[in-house]
Amino acid sequence: MNLAEYYKLQPLNIADIMQIFTLQKVKQEEIIDGKFDLESVSPDPTTDIVIITYKNERYLNGNLSNLDFYFSEPLNVLAVGVPQQLNNEQVIIQRIDLNVNSVVGFTLVKKDLPFIIIYSDKGTKILSMSDLNPPKPVVKNKKRSVKKRKRKSKKRAKKSSSKSQNKSKSVRKG
Repeated sequence: MNLAEYYKLQPLNIADIMQIFTLQKVKQEEIIDGKFDLESVSPDPTTDIVIITYKNERYLNGNLSNLDFYFSEPLNVLAVGVPQQLNNEQVIIQRIDLNVNSVVGFTLVKKDLPFIIIYSDKGTKILSMSDLNPPKPVVKNKKRSVKKRKRKSKKRAKKSSSKSQNKSKSVRKG
């Protein structure tokens, strides 16, 4: 049985630090297509995300580009850890208990945090700012000179311009 579940994203503000997005189910339908057709199923205009269930596999399809970080599947987030004080070797973390189901991702409101800890039913995940905002490689454009390089001419042996020579052997007298 192939199942497509359509969801809308619901934002949930957490202490002026971040905005977590949870899923609210809109509709569900059964699909009888091949596996390759299932991956191309996209959300309709009234929904944001579709989750396709095929055998024991789940595919999450939708536009999540407006989120700072998104998970590969919906998680049950138990708590969020935010660093309060950073000393040389000590970090004091504020734990905010949530217990929210079906979290897909989040956006940060407070952008100056060095990292965030997500406590979920699948384990703990520490997300650094480099995970959230991967550095973009700097590509240096090499300037190509407009001047054309002179071609070096190779010196070759001159062809003789004399009349064709007789290459037959002379008959020997004997």
